[in-house]
Amino acid sequence: MKKLIFIVMVIVVSALIYSEIKSDSIESDADASADEFPISTPEEQLLDPVKLDSLFQAIALDEEYPDIHSLLIIRNDCLVLEEYFAGYDADTRHMIQSVSKSFTSTKKMILMK
Repeated sequence: MKKLIFIVMVIVVSALIYSEIKSDSIESDADASADEFPISTPEEQLLDPVKLDSLFQAIALDEEYPDIHSLLIIRNDCLVLEEYFAGYDADTRHMIQSVSKSFTSTKKMILMK
């Protein structure tokens, strides 16, 4: 299960980086908010809803993964899952300076290629 969480996190980060790069290279739609993805279902994006529910339950029980506060899954530029745990919500801020540096340098390397 830990391997599945790691894979999901890598997919989410990759999708976010790809989405940001794509939005930098294409003119943004004036009617759409820059921070919103179209909403889709796991089935429409060819994801197994049973596995996603199992992942959600493992996090929500707060036993195996007590430090996860949110889970967002984006596939094909569509938001498939957005859940928050342990009293956190979309507006809760976290101190993530070191993580931000890693994502910024990764994006910079991708853009340089």
